[in-house]
Amino acid sequence: MFFNSHNDRLDVPMLVVGAEFSTASALPIMERSFIAHGVTNIETLVIEGSGHWLAEEQPEATVQAISTFATNVFRK
Repeated sequence: MFFNSHNDRLDVPMLVVGAEFSTASALPIMERSFIAHGVTNIETLVIEGSGHWLAEEQPEATVQAISTFATNVFRK
């Protein structure tokens, strides 16, 4: 895993997006894993009505999620 050699905290904004019918149930597990490896600034989001292919199945919601996250990051 990427963080195996990382011993410090990683304080970079991170967005982890999951799909309602695919990875949504794994988001809490992924979030805990990232936190355990030093990530301190993580946000998770579920795209409703989507399966594995977020950008193809829910393009507007996917773009909105990323856009909103980026806007919030760059406002700080």
